[in-house]
Amino acid sequence: MIKASGAETAPTSSKDEEEEPVYAIGRLKVKLAINKNPGLDLTEAGGLVLVSALSQETAAQTGIQLLDTIVEVSTTDNIFQKSTKALNLDETGGALEAASIHALQNGMTEIELELNRLIKGYFS
Repeated sequence: MIKASGAETAPTSSKDEEEEPVYAIGRLKVKLAINKNPGLDLTEAGGLVLVSALSQETAAQTGIQLLDTIVEVSTTDNIFQKSTKALNLDETGGALEAASIHALQNGMTEIELELNRLIKGYFS
């Protein structure tokens, strides 16, 4: 077994390398602490806002990975909820800021992010 990013995977064979990969979109929800800088950088590419860099601490605490796409921002009380699908970088940043402000004004220390992740796999 080979360990990659903390998960064990089977070694690839020449058969795997010859097969065409299939892609799926995984969805996950994470809580992001706002009482300190989360070390999260975003970039816009091809109409998507992607995670382009993040601190090791944030990655370990939330499970966020590079190239994840933020599709919704909300507060833990669900009073503030904003879909970020089809928003540009500035608009997504604005949604993150608005959720953080709402959360802080209401005594919360986290916001919630819904993320999409492209998952590569192979059929056998």
